Amino acid sequence: MDKDAYNGALKQAIPRRIREAKTVTAAAVPKYPEQTQREYKRVSDAYMKLVQETFKEYAPRIKAAIRNEQESSKRNDSLFDLQRAIADTFQEMRDRLQERIDAFDLLAHLRKVGENGKKLSTKQWKRLVKRTLGVDLLDDYYSGAFFSTELEQWVNDGVSLIKTIPQDSLDAMENIVMDGFVDGKSLTDIQRDIQAQYGIDKRHAAFIARDQTAKLNAAITERQQKDAGVRRYKWSTSGDERVRSDHKKLDGRVFSYDDPPVVDSRTGRRCNPGQDYNCRCVAIPVFDIDELNLPLGRGDES
Repeated sequence: MDKDAYNGALKQAIPRRIREAKTVTAAAVPKYPEQTQREYKRVSDAYMKLVQETFKEYAPRIKAAIRNEQESSKRNDSLFDLQRAIADTFQEMRDRLQERIDAFDLLAHLRKVGENGKKLSTKQWKRLVKRTLGVDLLDDYYSGAFFSTELEQWVNDGVSLIKTIPQDSLDAMENIVMDGFVDGKSLTDIQRDIQAQYGIDKRHAAFIARDQTAKLNAAITERQQKDAGVRRYKWSTSGDERVRSDHKKLDGRVFSYDDPPVVDSRTGRRCNPGQDYNCRCVAIPVFDIDELNLPLGRGDES
């Protein structure tokens, strides 16, 4: 079927009342991918647990070295030995942690999260089109390499952002141990500081999980909608207390993908929904009937 015939079949498949309206906003608000975010967070939590497991494995050696130094009558003479013992122990920890990181295969985990996110987004998109325009989309159109560029870029970005956190966390813990001893802190206080540092690093990884989930959803959404001939969208926030004031001002307004609105009045930064850091906003497609390029299901082509 040539392009003109296909476009004609597409228009005829859409109910007359919708065709005559010329433009129609989607009948439902796309859902933010909470399930994908949970999957990503499970990955980041498991990844950060490698640090905790490694530290626990070597903690007795560090405690013993500090206790020996604290009980020594030759404190000044043995300080260098303590520092060397701690440095050597942490180097062993880094090597052990790297073994665990290599076995974890972060790249494979994030690819799986991305693939699942793509499937959920595609399923939601098909339901949205059916509910709004009354047509079914071709089942396998979005499979294969359709999102390959977006997914590969997203996976690489995620690995780049999160891969160094465990080793950086271990470096920070070594400084806490060294500085804590020099400052005369007790073992209990040093352990408390280490747990606090681990909490900070774990929250950082969780922030990346939330931020990257939103960016994946935004990339897939924009790719789907533009491919279908959608050039404009209505901005929709999550509607809770965490929505930024600048984003709240955009809620319900229509924008073009090629001309994103200002999402930060202070810096003038412009983004489409989900592209700003930790943004849970979504794009409700505005369908222009004359510009549609939807992959019709076999039953709707006749």
